[in-house]
Amino acid sequence: PLELPRERLSLSVYLPIGSEPGKYEFAIENQPGKPLVRAEDVAALRDGITVFKVKLNLEPLRPGPYLAGIRRAGWSWRYYRVVLK
Repeated sequence: PLELPRERLSLSVYLPIGSEPGKYEFAIENQPGKPLVRAEDVAALRDGITVFKVKLNLEPLRPGPYLAGIRRAGWSWRYYRVVLK
């Protein structure tokens, strides 16, 4: 899993090839559908890759395993395992 520090972060999220530009959401959750931290931005193409940026404050969360959820607005969530250090 991806490791993230428990601090204020500014992340650039690189989406899979073929992802459309538009509004995307990013969330840190301990179980699907229960966001603890959430942010959104409009993704744009940069050098052929769709990217969006989010600012998160992970300081209040406890260390351990979580889920990072990413979705285009109105679509289903895709989850990735993360560990907060």
